[in-house]
Amino acid sequence: MSKIHLFLLLLYVSMLMICECQNHLHINSRTNLIYQRFYLVKRLQHSIDLLHNYEMQHDIMEQLDPSFFCHIELQQAITEMKNNKSFVPLHNLWQKFNAYQYLYDPVFEDECIKLICLLCMLKESIYEIRFYSSREQRLLFLDAITDALDYGSNSNRTYMKNQMLLEVTIDHVAKRYFVIKRLHKAMQFLTLVHEYDKRPFERRITRTGSVDYIEDIQDEIEQFSHVRIKECLTDLCQKKNLEPILQVYTECKRYRYVADDDFLKETFRSIFLVYKSMLLKNLAEQTEQVVLSEVQEILEVYENLDRFSLDDALEAIDIATDRLIAIQNMQVTDQQNKLTWLLPGAILSGFLVMTTLNHFNIV
Repeated sequence: MSKIHLFLLLLYVSMLMICECQNHLHINSRTNLIYQRFYLVKRLQHSIDLLHNYEMQHDIMEQLDPSFFCHIELQQAITEMKNNKSFVPLHNLWQKFNAYQYLYDPVFEDECIKLICLLCMLKESIYEIRFYSSREQRLLFLDAITDALDYGSNSNRTYMKNQMLLEVTIDHVAKRYFVIKRLHKAMQFLTLVHEYDKRPFERRITRTGSVDYIEDIQDEIEQFSHVRIKECLTDLCQKKNLEPILQVYTECKRYRYVADDDFLKETFRSIFLVYKSMLLKNLAEQTEQVVLSEVQEILEVYENLDRFSLDDALEAIDIATDRLIAIQNMQVTDQQNKLTWLLPGAILSGFLVMTTLNHFNIV
């Protein structure tokens, strides 16, 4: 092969590599924008749902100023909202946002966040305009207002001050999606336990209600450092049900604190703390039905959970969930067997009592 041919071959290979790199960068750039829009949709969805559930007063509509925004889509939507006294333009705007339109237009995204934040502020009668410099700061501020609208709570405002500078990346979003899917079974089980708490008779039969277990959680709250998780466990002990931990999972599904690794770690620990209390209760009352070595392993996992990788922690939660589901199924089966024998006896006793009363003309 001549030198000129070798040169042309190397040039051709170099051009192919450059084109491949350019294509690779282009795909990564677009993928990153898609993930960012996916994240924003998840973060904003609950605020939008709340706004749609409210009937906006005319005075709030009048306070909207199209000149406060520079994007033509936002200006048109606000003008239509003011003229028609209707939320339909906001709904149409959100449909475009949720359909990933204007994907390459960060101004559109930022101004949608600003509009939603402004509407929530006006609805909550907050007239001090605060628009922080970073997108994540605005989202955290919106979380606080949304919670105030939804629960009458301002707890996230305190937490927000310490979390303003966390940068959200594609890895954070992908990891949160993975965690949500992996925790689904565990949260289904805790939801079932929470539902049993609302039905005292079934709680007595199955003995899986959370009330008995919650008493042991209070002493371990100080071992947690994350403000939101400590707040969750404190509420859990006060309310004596699992609603607060289910609410944390809901916030997890809304992609809050998505760049905060401590939030995930302590969410895992809080789930395991509830499991630990349940297992110890079952160990005391149902010793013959529990594999002691397996329970001991689960308790050791709780003590060392901080050392686990993400995958190992989720796997440990799955194992503990399966163990508790098995215990619950055994308890339900045992109680059903007892009821199978007790029910005919109760019916017979009732029949004899009624026969006797009828004989003596008492009834």
